[in-house]
Amino acid sequence: MKQDLQPYSATLQNILLHGLTDRNAAIRKQCASTIGQLVAVSQPPTLEKLFRKLKQWYFEREDDSRRSACAQTIQAVSNYNQEILKQYASSVLPWVFFAMHEEKTPETEGTITIWNEIWSENSPGTEYGIRQNLKPISDVLKEALESQSWNMKAQAATAISTVAVKLGVSLEAKERNNLIRILINGLSGRTWNGKDKLLNALASICSGSKDSLKEDKDIDINNIIEVVLKECRKEQIVYKSKALKSLGDVLSALQVDKFDEVHNMAQSILTDDPNGDTDEDLSLEEISENRENRIKIKEVIYETLGKAWPENSKVTQEKYRELFVEHCKACLPKCTRSVQVCVISALRDFVDKLILLKEDRLTDKENESLSKIVDNIIEVSIYALGIAKHTRLRKDTLSVIFVLATKLKDKKRHSDLNRISKIFYETLPELSKDNQPEIKSRVTDLKNLLSKD
Repeated sequence: MKQDLQPYSATLQNILLHGLTDRNAAIRKQCASTIGQLVAVSQPPTLEKLFRKLKQWYFEREDDSRRSACAQTIQAVSNYNQEILKQYASSVLPWVFFAMHEEKTPETEGTITIWNEIWSENSPGTEYGIRQNLKPISDVLKEALESQSWNMKAQAATAISTVAVKLGVSLEAKERNNLIRILINGLSGRTWNGKDKLLNALASICSGSKDSLKEDKDIDINNIIEVVLKECRKEQIVYKSKALKSLGDVLSALQVDKFDEVHNMAQSILTDDPNGDTDEDLSLEEISENRENRIKIKEVIYETLGKAWPENSKVTQEKYRELFVEHCKACLPKCTRSVQVCVISALRDFVDKLILLKEDRLTDKENESLSKIVDNIIEVSIYALGIAKHTRLRKDTLSVIFVLATKLKDKKRHSDLNRISKIFYETLPELSKDNQPEIKSRVTDLKNLLSKD
């Protein structure tokens, strides 16, 4: 029977391909299933035409009914003739990987599930599958990033993030640098919906390959940072928030000192006068959305300040170290709870990277500065620990105290440590009433740390 069909396979395939464009979903699904069985008798040129046509359809039209038909056809081939799909895996799987990363909506969710199933059934694990097909995957992503479609660009960026996360340090320098250059090119120009995904991808690559990037002479990490900084200066507040988050991740990974720039942006954002709420042209919903966006950008700017605090720049730390904690102390009572959590998170990064806490010997001026910093952190801690109904705030504040006390103890700075210990034991009766497991655990850690000689 198969031999009888073979001379007609190309003609039958053309008829069935036409059926994949039918408006009736049941007809499309049946044609896809039949193609999956027909490929068993198809000649290589016919098979090549099939897979080429399906890819062409996917990239030409952002139409879920058409893309769903493509997914169903590839899955049918996998189900009925998997050995044939494996023969063409190097040309099919790279764009299947891309298709997996389409933005999930109620309309696309079912199709994305099929693409994920195809990938899982035909690749030896996500990480190995990416590594095995990295070159053709990179080619597909490059093509998508250079397309005129914003959605395709955003989808490619999401896929690049997956590549960066899964491969990490094992991502080959040549492919990594190629992806970085493509992303940087894609970031030029105006803001568009989904552009932030390019920033996420760039941050993912920097985080996954931070050590090798610092040593790579073929890539300019300062250029990467300048590109992200430029995006942070865009006016659109939602995009600006996402750009700032990516900036914090990039600076934290690459350990480049751009604190001056971040501090200046923070000043601009935190002193912005929210008069827009009184605009008579805005609806109540728009006013509420504006307020939420301003709160969100404040959360992000504090997180970014913490990540951008330069671990190895003594000059910058000397310039800002006292200002940093004084600002945290002054702003904390005026912030919403969600922003307060981010302030404390920034303070923890500050303490963790503070050079004064790493030096064995300090000058009189440095001792005085450290004393002021400890005093301010104590005041911040008293206020934050007094907010009993916010577990995250209390837990993170106790983490700041724990990191600070650990570093003071390691350097035998007993005077400052005693002040920390005093305030902890003064708040201990109230903290002991808190039955949240994470609070009890952190309190126990601090008691053990401060009770040891």
